Amino acid sequence: MGYELNTNAYRLFIQIEVGIREFLINLIRQKGVNEWYNNFLGQFQRDAINVVLIRISEAQKKHTYPSIEDQFRYKLNRALKESETGLKCSDLYHPFYYLNWTDMEMILNKKNNTDLIDNSIGKKNREVIVNNLKLLNELRNHIAHSRFITEEGFKIATSAFEQISSVIPDFKNYYNNQSKEDKFGVLLNNLNTYIEKISSTSMISLNEIDVFLKCISNCLNSLWLNSIYPDIIKDIIELNSEIEIYKSYRNSPGGLLKILNWKDKNSKFIDNIKTKLTNGKV
Repeated sequence: MGYELNTNAYRLFIQIEVGIREFLINLIRQKGVNEWYNNFLGQFQRDAINVVLIRISEAQKKHTYPSIEDQFRYKLNRALKESETGLKCSDLYHPFYYLNWTDMEMILNKKNNTDLIDNSIGKKNREVIVNNLKLLNELRNHIAHSRFITEEGFKIATSAFEQISSVIPDFKNYYNNQSKEDKFGVLLNNLNTYIEKISSTSMISLNEIDVFLKCISNCLNSLWLNSIYPDIIKDIIELNSEIEIYKSYRNSPGGLLKILNWKDKNSKFIDNIKTKLTNGKV
């Protein structure tokens, strides 16, 4: 009986955990990944982004516990190292798949996120999710460590699943999907290809410009890139605006002269991005 209860409860926990992660991922994509990321971590963490691993290392030596923001970035860096060394694939799971159960609760409760979530499903429904995550935490640990749960525990898991399913629209579609993102190399190599094209002597076609803008969009929508390389994201945001201007010149009267002036104006900026990408100093 214990084995069957745990197995059935495990299925519920997978659906709850994946469903909530995907719900949050979808909300953040709608908001704009870069805007969400900046609001999520806060100014202090963004300013200290290049030394976060040093701070974590020092905290570990002193036997102190790093802040949640540092833990978030620490987990991303750890996941990146594991994926680069252990996985022969072109993509990574979305960063939210490297967070703990309690991290999800933190995201749902963080002040900068509550308005975003409440505007989607309402404050009471957000509280239903948070309260159930708290309630299920110990039960989830039992299942994760193969400790048999009781009938009462299974009823709690079932009730939580039903409640969460009722407050997140299209919940089934969320828990049947797992978001992935291209690895940095894929995103940045694609971007660099079109940066080389745009800086050449000839004009590129409207179709190529649209593909270029799509490459830029993929970078801006990558939570991995926003989390690990915020400096290059700032450049890509500026590049996006400039490429839109280039596109407006492409078939306009006097477009060739406007594009030549555009290239002259942006030459240093584009060369700077190319240097960052080719030298790996992103």
